[in-house]
Amino acid sequence: MGLRKTIFGRVKSKPNTFIGGIAETINTPALLATKIGVSASQIKNFKVVGNDIQFKINIIYQIPSNAFNGNTNITYFNDSEGYVKSLGTRSFYNCTSLLDFTADSLESIADSAFYNCKSITSYSFPKVTAIDSQSIGALGTFRNNTSLLSFHAPLLTSITGTGRCFEGASKMTAFYAPNLAGSIALASFSGCAALNEFTVGPITSIGGGCFS
Repeated sequence: MGLRKTIFGRVKSKPNTFIGGIAETINTPALLATKIGVSASQIKNFKVVGNDIQFKINIIYQIPSNAFNGNTNITYFNDSEGYVKSLGTRSFYNCTSLLDFTADSLESIADSAFYNCKSITSYSFPKVTAIDSQSIGALGTFRNNTSLLSFHAPLLTSITGTGRCFEGASKMTAFYAPNLAGSIALASFSGCAALNEFTVGPITSIGGGCFS
């Protein structure tokens, strides 16, 4: 039999969540717990690596509203085993240094979750079915993602709210959501001047300035 790293006869658990660039301000399980909406006791194997953190979590959870709002240091979020199911309003709002977000079991995204995330180049959401996007106060869920090149959400069925979801994503060339149906609201893709692949389902109405 091969050797196994064990603790008291059990296989040593490994981190399954990795967050980059935040260790200067979020460097204890207690501080992290307040950000991701769980108790500190549910965070295991917490470790600081340079300016990144990693930890083990074994519960399904939602990243709450405003969790990382305005954090211009965060560079990536990787939920490698799929425990994050939803994102609250403005959860990654104005995270201008965010380069990668991976949460393959994510199912829903609330309003302005990724507003002004200017550095990220692609989103892949294999299980997301619903996105909300409000334009009140000139917001929008993926608005001003000026480095975004592609968006992939094969199970997405609805984008609710008043609009401006992808407004200003001027470099996005491909949008893939073959099950998206119903209406697309006001200015949802306004300013998407590079868009040349647009795959959706049976759309019944398009809001004013949707592709302006």
